[in-house]
Amino acid sequence: LESVKTDLLAGQVSEDRLELLASQVASRPPSGDQQIDSVLEEIELRVKVELAKLGRFTD
Repeated sequence: LESVKTDLLAGQVSEDRLELLASQVASRPPSGDQQIDSVLEEIELRVKVELAKLGRFTD
């Protein structure tokens, strides 16, 4: 996440890094903690939005 954050702050996101993060977040098992799962769902949505901006769709 730190590398994605750095990329976003620099205004240049690695598409491959976003693709990797999207697949990792999408295939995660539930943590058992509703707040953690909610944050991970927000991250997953944000990654999908960034990929869509680049013309790459995950679903």
